[in-house]
Amino acid sequence: MGKSGDYFAAVANAVGAAYDWTRRILFREFSFTYWCALGLVVFMFSPGPYLKYVWLIPLKFLSPPLRFPTAKEDPLIEMHSIVMELVDWGIGYVPLIISLAVVSLVLFAVVTWVSSIAHFLFIDGVARGRMEIRSGIRRYTALGRSLFFFRIGTALLSGLVFLVGIAVSVIIIGLMNRDTTDPSNILVSFAIFVVILSACFVISGYINLILFDGAILIAYRYGIGLIEASGYVLRLFAAHWIGFVTYGLVQWALAFGVSLVAMLLLIPPCCLLYCGFWTLQSIPVFDFLSAYALVVLLLPIRVFFRAMGPAFLEELNPDYAILGKDEEVSTTF
Repeated sequence: MGKSGDYFAAVANAVGAAYDWTRRILFREFSFTYWCALGLVVFMFSPGPYLKYVWLIPLKFLSPPLRFPTAKEDPLIEMHSIVMELVDWGIGYVPLIISLAVVSLVLFAVVTWVSSIAHFLFIDGVARGRMEIRSGIRRYTALGRSLFFFRIGTALLSGLVFLVGIAVSVIIIGLMNRDTTDPSNILVSFAIFVVILSACFVISGYINLILFDGAILIAYRYGIGLIEASGYVLRLFAAHWIGFVTYGLVQWALAFGVSLVAMLLLIPPCCLLYCGFWTLQSIPVFDFLSAYALVVLLLPIRVFFRAMGPAFLEELNPDYAILGKDEEVSTTF
């Protein structure tokens, strides 16, 4: 491969292969237990439903004295008073804030650890058309540990990209407005900030693309650590960067279109269910079950996008093929 047309054809083939594979393992060879088990694994690395309750803890114990300036006195004096009230409040709650921060970090680490193993379980379930929960957890614990630390590293790298982008924006905007008070500079400065921030989002997106549609698949295919697998992917990216860029753009366009259609189709029935069972929303068990049911309902979308990565890597190098390895639609808990 060397031409952009060849890469677009490879991406198109990957989309078609992912669609065919999704239809095969979920519909043509339908298994209710397979759907439930695969949905459970997706639920494991989609921690939103239970992290929601974690963030209610600090809101319950911490209630900062927030208020807004009034017109009764000098706004600067009143703003200073508000800031000092917040400082005094923060000093009084320092031990509790530190304790909650430590608890949040521990919970974040646990959730990230569990979801790292769940990612390999999901890849294995999609690639083979079967789920083996207990044996899979034992089999992929080491790879999950490698992914855990690698995800922390990529998160720090993405954060660094945004920090650099914001710093560059501040420097450029500061230099532009240092010797002028022209109001039009505000619009130009805002446009520059938006462009730089958008570039940061694109770079961060490709970092995650290389991780979840590259390194993690190579690690699964050969049973190697994520750092070693990322070396393979970076060399592959250097040789086929046009293909990866094309793949990323197509994937994001598909994700946007599918998400938009899914929201338009699901918002009305979800609103009706919420209005009909709004008294049950405060019950954590009902909240968990409703979130799990939604995950199972949207499982074809998850499987399709998860299968796109292996299909694309197979287009670039047949040795990376994992779809259809030891396939059999069955489930073992």
